[in-house]
Amino acid sequence: RIAGQINLEWQGLKNTPFQIRCNPEMAPYIEGIVTDPANATLVPYGLDSGGVRRNVWTWNDQWPLTAKGVPSVYFVNKDDAGTYRGAWYHTNYDDLSLIDWKYIGSSAKLFRRVHKGLDQGLLPYDFEARATALADSVDADGLVAAGADTKLVSQLEWRIERFATAAAHWTARRSLVNTGQYGKVNARLMEAERIINSSMTALDQWDGACYPHSQAAN
Repeated sequence: RIAGQINLEWQGLKNTPFQIRCNPEMAPYIEGIVTDPANATLVPYGLDSGGVRRNVWTWNDQWPLTAKGVPSVYFVNKDDAGTYRGAWYHTNYDDLSLIDWKYIGSSAKLFRRVHKGLDQGLLPYDFEARATALADSVDADGLVAAGADTKLVSQLEWRIERFATAAAHWTARRSLVNTGQYGKVNARLMEAERIINSSMTALDQWDGACYPHSQAAN
């Protein structure tokens, strides 16, 4: 029954860009909103150097919902030097003087535009984006050199290709779903996402989400 979760941290910090995190499936949707010229005034300082980061950090409040298949996105305003988190966050120096009220107001409009897309129609999951991210994570030669079985690595690559094909089929057919089926299909999409997160997620050495083969390689 949950359409999505927008996780807001440290909002309205003066003269700071957004850091945005979401799963690969959500990234094209979010990128489409934050890079839309019509929304340029709502993102006056742009995004940090990571752009829309296509991974969810497990320490974020969004992670439990993401893991269950609920669409989620994390927004935070951070200065490049990390001063806010390093010197002010959770201290008596974290006060109202740090906030740009015009910025926090325009940000609220941006979040509303994200919300509208989650609350109408089919969930904006792009599984082809996940297939691309998964393929990019695999260095077949590197895995074999690290001791992985050659046949297993080949099977992994083959399964990723199958996943990409299935994802492309969904992209081609999503426009054929009639409105009366949106609720049922969205429930299936969330279940697919739950399976992806439970079967293809491990933790790296910093408690970040990564793929199981990446964990071992690291």
